[in-house]
Amino acid sequence: MEFGLLGEFTIGDTPAATVAERPQRRALLVYLLLRANHSVGYPELIDALWGQRPPRTARAQLHTMTSALRRIPVVGAALSTRDHGYQLDLPADHVDVARFRRLVIQARSTAAEGDTQAASQQLRAALDLWRGPALTGVHAPFAEHARVRLADERVAAFEQLAVVELALGRHQQLIGPLTELARTCPEREEIARSLMEALYRGGRSREALAVGARLRRLLSREYGLPPGPELQALEQQIRTSTPVGAPVSSRTPAQIPPAVRGFVGRDDELRALEKLRDNTHSGAIAIVAGPAGVGKTALVIQWAQTAREHFPDGQVYVRLRGHADTAATEPAVALRRMLSALGRPPAAAAPGTDPAEHLEALSAALRSATAQRRVLFVLDDAASAAQVLPLLPGVPGCVTVVTSRIRLRAVLVYTGAVPIDVEPLPETDALRLLGRAAGTHRVGQEPQAATELARLCAGLPLALRIAGARLIGRPRGAVGELARELSDADRRLPGLTLHGEQVGLARAFEQSYRRLTAEQAGVFRDLGPIAELAGEAGAATEHIAERLARPPDRVRAALRSLAARHLVIECRPDRYTMHELLRLYARQQPAPAEPPVVSAARPGRPTG
Repeated sequence: MEFGLLGEFTIGDTPAATVAERPQRRALLVYLLLRANHSVGYPELIDALWGQRPPRTARAQLHTMTSALRRIPVVGAALSTRDHGYQLDLPADHVDVARFRRLVIQARSTAAEGDTQAASQQLRAALDLWRGPALTGVHAPFAEHARVRLADERVAAFEQLAVVELALGRHQQLIGPLTELARTCPEREEIARSLMEALYRGGRSREALAVGARLRRLLSREYGLPPGPELQALEQQIRTSTPVGAPVSSRTPAQIPPAVRGFVGRDDELRALEKLRDNTHSGAIAIVAGPAGVGKTALVIQWAQTAREHFPDGQVYVRLRGHADTAATEPAVALRRMLSALGRPPAAAAPGTDPAEHLEALSAALRSATAQRRVLFVLDDAASAAQVLPLLPGVPGCVTVVTSRIRLRAVLVYTGAVPIDVEPLPETDALRLLGRAAGTHRVGQEPQAATELARLCAGLPLALRIAGARLIGRPRGAVGELARELSDADRRLPGLTLHGEQVGLARAFEQSYRRLTAEQAGVFRDLGPIAELAGEAGAATEHIAERLARPPDRVRAALRSLAARHLVIECRPDRYTMHELLRLYARQQPAPAEPPVVSAARPGRPTG
């Protein structure tokens, strides 16, 4: 039985409202269908259904709603409970969104192989699945963004169809639908370019140039941008009556930094990124999250360097500085860098331009610049969802990988991004990394001391690399000496610092700590002495609240915020553990004379 989302929400041939009468239950089912075959956690579902102000009973309501959904036969057989959420397992062809995306991907591959006729048939079959505006009748915080995203995919599929049809010489049949799309989507440069080509081939050169002139005025007035090189080349061909040839390619950026030497492990995370690379139907996005020093950037760069050939139109790297000593990169600044890398440097905003409108214009320009292209974007060290959301092109063929110390749940909700959590290395990989950082011969000379040293670094690659750097050039026996030094809890964090080189674990932790609110920072500091947080079973929220002499509800809220920032770990519902080195750091923090400065996102935008 098929679930229909590309129009009114249907289950088979029946409107979903007759099967699941309550709107919120339908919204929950739709969100699970959009994330079919992926585990969806409780926090993500709560954000999707209630947004920034969920009720206290949100999790209980989720249980009630899923129990009701299980009574729908076709749903009950596919819906399963996971450790921290739910998963709906369905064959891909049972959801029309998945069928649409599969056909678009197949068409791209078919066209690349030269079979434009088959590609045209596949794209028309994909577009025929649409029965109206997506998710009609679905109301929830996630729904509008999902509708816009799906609508963009529909237009992008037609853009792809226009290219194929032009290659087949069907320009006359395209003029009508392209004219209507150019009216409803005037900023879509690919639509304008295809319409101009169709008109020119049909002997209507003046009308073709008028389309280009209208787009040029719009881009200049609204975005401060010129048209792209392909459209400018087409204009020149029309003016000189030159036959239309292959489009002009833009500059190809290759900005990914070099991979870190001695990279080890992370096989599961690399496989998840490989899967993302091959699933570019709607502009695939991954959020790679984890605590400071766990190796998020090294992981992504390692993968990106091996994936470059799959993104022939460029690889763009932007440091967002979400946890740097300097201010975080403003979204508008990041967009200007991304557009410049793609050969489309935007003009400065005119005096008096509304900043929000300028940001939206830059985002639209990025979508235009990446249409029909395969580009990889790496957005490193994000501060918040508000910083990231304007930077996501979300167009077929592109992949965006974001690293952050924060889970950025709002990005997951609004884009369907894939979450990839990065945890400390297991003992075997930690020892291998120490060997590569310090020299395998040195580790081999003192195997027991090396094992103990790796354990004291608690699986954090930054700590292991610092320890390895401290051993280079030291005499035999230095491994044991360093292990003995770090076994003293008071000396461990100072010992995992390269003094005078601005590299240290405590410094990395500080960059997360100073971005907490006063309440969060106070709870974090007070967690350090609680020994139960070091055990696998963790400590219950009620017990922590009792130890901290604080109201349980406020402690629970603070713990959830700290967990979202990877400063504590929710090992089971309402039970928490804490990384050993973070506990040491927390214990060593004095209560500040004044509350730490809160790094707030702009009002009205999600903060992750």
